[in-house]
Parts: sequence; structure tokens; C-alpha cells
Amino acid sequence: MFNLIFDGKLRQVLVQSTLCSSDRTEVQKIRFKLDTGASITTVKPSDLLQLGYTRKFIETQPKIEFTVATDKKCIGYYVTIPWVRFGDAVCFNFVVLTVLEGTLHNLLGMNAIEMFDWTLLFSSGLFAADKISGKRLKVGETIQKLFSIEELIPETERASGAVPDAALERYIAEWYSMNSETL
Repeated sequence: MFNLIFDGKLRQVLVQSTLCSSDRTEVQKIRFKLDTGASITTVKPSDLLQLGYTRKFIETQPKIEFTVATDKKCIGYYVTIPWVRFGDAVCFNFVVLTVLEGTLHNLLGMNAIEMFDWTLLFSSGLFAADKISGKRLKVGETIQKLFSIEELIPETERASGAVPDAALERYIAEWYSMNSETL
């Protein structure tokens, strides 16, 4: 489960996440704005470049022409991220849209939002996303799959209590390496 962060000053709902690099050796924390009007999650090109996704690689990905809210036409690229972590859930083969020219914000779109069941926490007035293990969502030709992090951690580690983020990310990477062919 993860909680949404409401920034009253900016009037935005934010979601903290961790994205995996193209070679699966690095991770980067990224904060997305929740956008139910976006059909797909968007990531700023600068964030992808920091994660090791080269401009040349991005240009080889499936291309799409789309229109942003200001009616400006843009050329974008669908990039598949090996895994993205949201709280205690991880989504494998996560598809994002990016551009190489122009400005794009980190927006959490419906391809992520639909992966979760949502609960209103009446005591705090916040929404929380409940993980659904094994849930699938087809985005283009890619199948995104959602898992609970608990399923990816060895039972001996789970029994010891809280697992540090670095260890969680290592377990996710190891699990992905062993199972990427079947995802």
C-alpha cells in the first residue's frame, strides 16, 4: 500500500516512486503528479537520461504523435522501464511516455492508476492504493505486471522485520533477473 501526498500550496496530488535504470544497476526516486486525464505515465527526458537511457536508445522506441492539454502537437516515445516501485508494490515492464524535444512533466497516468484498487482513509482524508498481486495491464504490446514486494523478499529477510530500501531494490533486481523471461 502507498499513500498519496496532497500538496495544498500547489493543489497537486503527488506519488513517490523508485525507477530502475536501463541496465538495472541504478535506481532513482521520482515524484509524480497524479493525473487522471493522462492515459499513460509520462517521465521527463532528463530523468530518463540520468537513469542511463540514452537519446539514441529512446529514438529506437515506439514513436507516437500526441497532443498535450495546450493543444500543442508533440512527438513522444514509449519506453519500457524494467521495474518501478510504488510503496510496497512493484510494477514490472512499466511503460512510460517521454519526449526528446519540448517540456514534459512527471505525470502518473491511468496505466499506473488502473493497476491498483483505491481506498479512502476517512481518518486522514487521504486515498491509499492497495496492491493487487499479479494484476496485469496491457499497454501497447507490453504487459505490465504488479506484485507485492513481500513476494520478492526471501522469507528469512521478511521474518527479521523492516528491510532497508537498498536491500528491497536488490531483491527486486534479483527477482527480475531470474523471472524476466516469463514476465
